[in-house]
Amino acid sequence: LPLLAEYEAVLARPSLQRLHGLDAAQLESLVAGLGRHAVLLSAAPAQLLAPDRGDQHLWDALVAHPNLRLVTGDKLLLQAKAMAGRVFTPAQAVAAEA
Repeated sequence: LPLLAEYEAVLARPSLQRLHGLDAAQLESLVAGLGRHAVLLSAAPAQLLAPDRGDQHLWDALVAHPNLRLVTGDKLLLQAKAMAGRVFTPAQAVAAEA
């Protein structure tokens, strides 16, 4: 799945490895767990353009699935007014669940 590959690539960045304290085995285990629990959604290309072209697949999913929420650290996505109230930082998502 492309999104899982993106998670793995982003979490493997040295700065994020230091931040989260994940070694290669833990990262692999985390991504495998995400894959086991993933729900596949389909989404047609939306007319609403993502702030970052590389994240258009996420915007398409948000447009196609109104109940979907996105948890990310991507500042461009977090600042996009078009999806206000649907895009959260990890800390915001955890706080909302408490």
